[in-house]
Amino acid sequence: MDTTRAGDAEWVRKDRSERSSAPKTCEGTAQELADHTYALHPADDAFWTVKPGDPGPDNQFHGAVYDRGALALQALRNKLGDETFFALLKGRPSMPTGTRR
Repeated sequence: MDTTRAGDAEWVRKDRSERSSAPKTCEGTAQELADHTYALHPADDAFWTVKPGDPGPDNQFHGAVYDRGALALQALRNKLGDETFFALLKGRPSMPTGTRR
């Protein structure tokens, strides 16, 4: 998960730099980067056959190891919303109103 979070952190950092005065290091938001990465790889691309959690010795540094984890986290961010997603990354998940712990 650490390399996945590192890849996603890079996308998020770039996303935030788009909204600040920080120098831009890429083009697009985290979502645009996710969309672009997804569009680059058709369903039969080897990118989808590499197992990010167990890539094997020949694929340890394959782009899929990093990008697919980041794609998954971006999808989770979309589902949860920014506030909950970032709280979860910080280890403080918030519970929806009316939910018991």
